[in-house]
Amino acid sequence: MTFLAAPTVAMAVSLSMAFLPSPRLSEASQQVLCSSDARFTVLTPRVIRAEYRVEGTDFEDSVTEVFLYRGRQSPTPFTVDNTTDWCNITTSALILSFYKPSTAERAEVKHYDWLVQPSDDQCSALLYSGFDASCSGACTRTAKYPQPTTAESTDACCAICEADSDCGAFVYHSEHQVGNCFLLAHNTTESRHSTEKTITLGSKVAVPLHPPPSSPSPGPAPAPPNGIEQFAKHLLQARSLTPNGWSWAVTDTADDNLLGTLFPTPSADMAGCCSNPNASAGHYDPKYPLDRGLLSRSGWALIDDSKSPLMNWNATSQHIEDAWISSALRTGNPDLYLFGCGLAYKKCLGDFSSIAGPIAFPPLFGLGVWWSRHWGDESGNKKMVDAVGVMTEQAIITDVLEGYAEHNLPLHVLVLDMEWHEMDTSPECTKFVGKTDWGGYTWNTTLFSDPQAFVAKLHEMRGPTGIRLSLNFHPDSGIDMCQKYHNNMATALGMDPSKPLPDIDGLESLNETYVDAYFKYMIEPTCVDIAWTDTPKATTWTNWLYVRYPMKKGNRTINFSRYGGLGNHRTPTGFSGDTRRAWDTLEYEIFMTPRASNVGFGWWSHDIGGFAGSFVDNDWHTESPELFLRWLQFGALSPIMRTHCRYCDQRVWTWNKYDAPNVSWINLMSSAMYLRNQLVPYIYTHAALRTHREGQALLVPMYWDEEAAVYPEAYDAQWQQQYFFGQDLLAAPISAATTLNNGRNTTRKQIWLPPSSSGWYDYATMTRVDNDTHGVYTSEFGLDQIPLMVRGGAVLPTRDMRSAYKVVADPLLWVIVPGATSSTGSVYEDDGETMDFRQGLSQTTTLSYVHSSSGVEIQVISQGQTFVTAPKSRDQWIVLRGFAKLPTSVQCNGATVLARGVGDSPGYWVDPTTDSVVVACGNSTSFSEPLSITIKT
Repeated sequence: MTFLAAPTVAMAVSLSMAFLPSPRLSEASQQVLCSSDARFTVLTPRVIRAEYRVEGTDFEDSVTEVFLYRGRQSPTPFTVDNTTDWCNITTSALILSFYKPSTAERAEVKHYDWLVQPSDDQCSALLYSGFDASCSGACTRTAKYPQPTTAESTDACCAICEADSDCGAFVYHSEHQVGNCFLLAHNTTESRHSTEKTITLGSKVAVPLHPPPSSPSPGPAPAPPNGIEQFAKHLLQARSLTPNGWSWAVTDTADDNLLGTLFPTPSADMAGCCSNPNASAGHYDPKYPLDRGLLSRSGWALIDDSKSPLMNWNATSQHIEDAWISSALRTGNPDLYLFGCGLAYKKCLGDFSSIAGPIAFPPLFGLGVWWSRHWGDESGNKKMVDAVGVMTEQAIITDVLEGYAEHNLPLHVLVLDMEWHEMDTSPECTKFVGKTDWGGYTWNTTLFSDPQAFVAKLHEMRGPTGIRLSLNFHPDSGIDMCQKYHNNMATALGMDPSKPLPDIDGLESLNETYVDAYFKYMIEPTCVDIAWTDTPKATTWTNWLYVRYPMKKGNRTINFSRYGGLGNHRTPTGFSGDTRRAWDTLEYEIFMTPRASNVGFGWWSHDIGGFAGSFVDNDWHTESPELFLRWLQFGALSPIMRTHCRYCDQRVWTWNKYDAPNVSWINLMSSAMYLRNQLVPYIYTHAALRTHREGQALLVPMYWDEEAAVYPEAYDAQWQQQYFFGQDLLAAPISAATTLNNGRNTTRKQIWLPPSSSGWYDYATMTRVDNDTHGVYTSEFGLDQIPLMVRGGAVLPTRDMRSAYKVVADPLLWVIVPGATSSTGSVYEDDGETMDFRQGLSQTTTLSYVHSSSGVEIQVISQGQTFVTAPKSRDQWIVLRGFAKLPTSVQCNGATVLARGVGDSPGYWVDPTTDSVVVACGNSTSFSEPLSITIKT
């Protein structure tokens, strides 16, 4: 059980494979005191912290709730020039300039500015004044251009300078979209020298390099962060050092911000969403806007951290669970973070996770298939209760668990909504009457006679790891005397046991003793694996507490909760709220979920099928079978696959009344669940190696691809219904009903395919699909088809789609996609649920192959340390897609493998259903032993 202590393993480990952060270093070497009231800290080549100290206050050295890992990242090289009125800080990616005299001091003052000498590596740089660029007699203009000449861009100014033999440097200044080019003679200056000139007050900085996106933003224009006013009294600006880069001044706003995710609670979730005016043009439900993110087409974003709570975390500790929120108040001084990433979006979120902490790494079971339902009660739907009864232990076992087993459907997490706990107030307590109180921490024994035995039965079902339990605590009603361990908790804390106790959503969350007692007496006795804190009072800190307590016992878990704001990325997983059952809602979720990656929040969970809506039949189906099917298909390619609804039935085998010739709804719906089960090794590998280590969420927008980012299509509203699912898959779920086309019910879908040297293939058929003009693939998709594309040459770790849940896939199916003569792929594995991975107790196995005219050579090599649940051996199957010719010979580690029937391991065979050759080497090799395979054709 997740909330109980985990087994420990003591052995030497390779820290190169570990996930532990570095101890916190002194930031003094990375700090620049430009003036007595302005301090800048270089955090990465693309991120600089800017602090302004009001007289009588100090700069802030403590870490904050958002940027908790600040000071634990590797030091960044940079240079400083602070010898004039300008303080210039230069990294490999940008230059930040701060003008020290304040507004009152500079009515007619002189200052220095950069000049540019034309050369291959400087002409495209945005090095310009931003203010009146007259030389005031301190420099010499060229004879050909004694006056400024107009130019549309820095590059154009550079070209004019290169054409003038007398030009040695230039200053480019743009105001109101009119650019002036000042050409300076050779004898004036050297490259990147400075020249004196006069400021004219009121002049403005250049307009952004990139125009706003063509698609309208669903959210309001972002307001400037607080703290701007103090810095605006001076001049604070920055620019990129890369060709065709970006420029910024502290008073700028990025109207082309690429957005983040839902605003933090309590202001918004998706309850009641959605009704989209015109999604194809980027017009989504205006009542559910997205907040700003860390990325913009202008190349920069500014984050105000002035109000984020301070944190205490010992500098030598490498365990985040040792951190605790501080009671110290912020001074209110400006504390800004400039993210100047340009189009390097992956690097930007990698920078964010290095200073704010890694994106959460959920347990393996959380990435499988979930079932959930608000079962109903007499206060909400008496008709349904009369027909099917209330939620009981036996109803769950018979109607849900045994049903999934009977139909051979994958199931990894069972969620019980509020009905499981005591629902009435003291002194009634055990009477089940509905939602008299939302919250509760004690099993209702009129519904569950032996809760501990029920949980134990769950953990024993469906394979060696069992089914895990999530409970909705809804902790916003307080802890009354009905709660089983109320008196124990009150006595332990020295509080009055005759009075209710508060939840931990107020000041009590700051008291570590109170918080620990809350988990010991309220949460732990329920035997829960995943806490669902279904409360609009959620904050980043209170969400984290539900992960921190198990982590202190060595376990990973999930707190299923509403979004609390920046910093919440360290806690999985987000609950998006009680949505409407509508095509528009599905459409909105496909749009919003990948964009959460822009703030590092990678683990959203939606109510698949929608929470509330009208009834469509007498079997408690509350959406059409087609809508539920398409929602399931999106769920299979979502961060979390969790069905949920209120007063309803979403069990897939109950839709058979709608079956028609060639349409079996259980088969269609089951296929989506099988796909998810098949992809779990691929998803878990990305979660560990890309999301947790590098800040790349599982779902990301098209512009995250470095090659795609330079194309306008990557930002266009037309393609906002598609996204990358991991490194190698591109998903475009369908969010519209089918129509009859040539005797077949299909939905027409267009997909923009970004550049790929190895092409794009349909995942199901392995047909190459990127031959259409302009990278657009158009097709009619039937109910049984999911628009899912895969990069040519990709190597995907998968498992048998119908297999029972195991920590280690056995057999492990390596799917090799056509399109390349050589490639590699990896699978990451650990025990799936403890924190031992931080010590390096995990294994990463890499498959490399070379395909020639004579056959295929494959090498499989593992690196890492043995973890406690690793098997002694396991079978590995090589699935060569689009390779239907039977080999002439096959060897595994030098031993000949014979042709056999499908699934007969060791052996090899042709699978005609997938147009593949499959090679199974058997389990004769140990789990970590290298594997060499030779396939002759």
